[in-house]
Amino acid sequence: KEESFHQRQGYELMMAMTCSTEKGWMLTFVDSLNGEKTVTGERAASPAFSPDGKKVAYERGGNIFVFDIAGQKSTQLTKNDFVERLPRFSTDSKRIYFESQLKDPNNNRRIVSVPGSVEVP
Repeated sequence: KEESFHQRQGYELMMAMTCSTEKGWMLTFVDSLNGEKTVTGERAASPAFSPDGKKVAYERGGNIFVFDIAGQKSTQLTKNDFVERLPRFSTDSKRIYFESQLKDPNNNRRIVSVPGSVEVP
């Protein structure tokens, strides 16, 4: 199974997706013009391009990360007891919004979800 999210950059279409490998789900970029596939080595889920096309937000292990495409480097943005997932960029690419979940302390069968956000470095 592959999850894919598209971003138009000029005349080419770049796709970020997660591909199943022996190491788990990996953040992968595919250039639609030449079919070139680049696996980053970053385990990832739910990738989302920034509107300016420079970064990709993703989740790993219940935390939110951002991958700088030009610098080929990931930065962890969250680290706590919550499970953060489904990252999405603001329209100006300056913030990442996500869903944050934690078990309800008053009812173990219920999960509490709240929106969260962090500034993009």
